[in-house]
Formats: sequence, C-alpha cells, structure tokens
Amino acid sequence: MNKTITFILAFFFAITASAQVSNEDLDVKYAASLLPAGTEVPDMLVDTTINLRLSDMRGHYVVLHFWASWCPDCRKDMPEMEKLDKRYDCFEKKGNEVTFVHISYDGDTARMNRYLSEHALNGYRLCQGRKFHDTETARLFGVKWIPSMILIGPDGHVVLSTVMVDKLKKALQHLDLSKLDPNAPKAVEMPEFQGGTDALMNYLVQNVHYPTKAMEMGLQSKVRVSFVVDTLGRISDLKIKENNLSAVRKAPIGKLNPEERQRTAKECATLFANEAKRVVRSMPAWKPARSFGKKTKVSFMLPVTFRLE
Repeated sequence: MNKTITFILAFFFAITASAQVSNEDLDVKYAASLLPAGTEVPDMLVDTTINLRLSDMRGHYVVLHFWASWCPDCRKDMPEMEKLDKRYDCFEKKGNEVTFVHISYDGDTARMNRYLSEHALNGYRLCQGRKFHDTETARLFGVKWIPSMILIGPDGHVVLSTVMVDKLKKALQHLDLSKLDPNAPKAVEMPEFQGGTDALMNYLVQNVHYPTKAMEMGLQSKVRVSFVVDTLGRISDLKIKENNLSAVRKAPIGKLNPEERQRTAKECATLFANEAKRVVRSMPAWKPARSFGKKTKVSFMLPVTFRLE
C-alpha cells in the first residue's frame, strides 16, 4: 500500500515538474534569438502615411506583436491578445499606457484585414507581405518563431521578449508607470472642433435646421454621423451610422393610416440624415488628430440631435 502511494506521488510530481519545464522551455527554445531585456531596440517605420517611427514613441510603453493569420499558434493566442489590446492599448481607451504595434507576416494586407475583421486589434497594423524569414523586421528583432512579443520601455530598451502571451500579460500588469515621460507627445490626440466642445455645441445649435415635415409630424431623431478628418482638418467621407427616429406624445403622425405612417417616417428619416450631413459638411476646418505629435487622418463620430421635447 505504501509503495503504491509512493509511486503515485512520485509519478504526480514527475508530471508536474515536466509540465513546468515544458512551459519554461517555450521561451528557452523559441525566444532565445529575440532581443534580450535591456537591449536598445533598433528603429523602424511604423506608419508610412505620417512617417511615424518607433523612435517617435519614446516616453511610452510599446508592445511589438509579431504574428500571421496562417499561424496556428498565433490564432490560438489571439483571444488573449485581443483582451490585452483592449485592456491596455491607448487607442482603445484614453489614459491607457501602452501602444500596440501588430506586425503581420501574411502574404498581403487584404488577407490580414480579412482575418482582423473578426478580431478586434487596435493600435498600429503592419503587413510585411511575406513570411518572417525573409523580412528586415525579423532580422532586426531576432524573430525566428511566431507569435513573438517584445515589450519596450519608455527609454527605448527591451523590458521583455517572449513567445508566451501569459508572460506578456503578467508584465503589463506590473508596468512601472513612474518611467513614463510626462513631456513626451501624447500617443493619441483626437481631432477637435476649433474652440473645443462648447464651440461645437454652439455651432450645432445655431446651424441645425429642423426639417419642417418632421416637425409637423411630431418626429425627432438622434443621428450619428461618421466622417474623416484629414491632416489639414478637412472633413470628408460622411456616412450615417445611426438614425434613431422617435415620436413625441400625441404626435400627428399617429393619426395617419399604417401605410402613410410608414412612408412619412421613412421620408422624415431621410430629411434628418440629409440635414445632419449638411451641417457637418459645412463646418470649418477642425484641429487635426495627432499620434505621437504627428498629424494623422482619422475617423470621427458625431451625434446630431433633433429634439422637440
């Protein structure tokens, strides 16, 4: 009996020890070529449209995530990477401390985007257009296995190099925020109406024209307009994302027969949408968005409210 218990315990501890070694060996085996902690990272172009380089991000924490949609291990880790991106990435939430740079080794951008259409990754996305063995980024950062992740500190030196998303998660949970540079350019500055929010509200109050037909029918709406603000602050590519029509109490539209009511509601929804687009299109140039101090083109969403009561 004692021999049996001893054997079972020995077997259990052997399995546990083996599992621990296996987990540790993932980095020992696959991350050995990555830049070691303490190494100053080489510079690279992150966004060609605004000539943003990795060196422009000094003063902030940065995660380089090397991956590909064709990689089984990358796909397996993607749900956890999405959670980390959502929790820490500065593009997801103002006040977050980290910028994620997702470097894909897919064959083309379209393939990467198809995959990411079902997976919410914020931050910067780069497609290398070929497998990592043939790329400059793999050579610069020592990538010989994907997924690989490198956490860079505000001083531009490696904090962690790993192929294990759990290690990255732990490192992000224990960031030393005292190392952030308060004088560094902000990672994200959204576009702004000249004069700020109060000026924007005043502009809308003074320039929105309530559609006469909708007013007569007792209809109101909250219209959400998306548009692009370019590097000069100009507005383009207007689209209606939401048009929430409602009626005030005892609205005249309620006296119409169902067919007339449906036709009138549709007509008024179009009037609200057209007026919302008109007032946004006629706005003066905005203060453009910036990323790490560089002007950048971004999409913006603005609600335009038509209310009777």
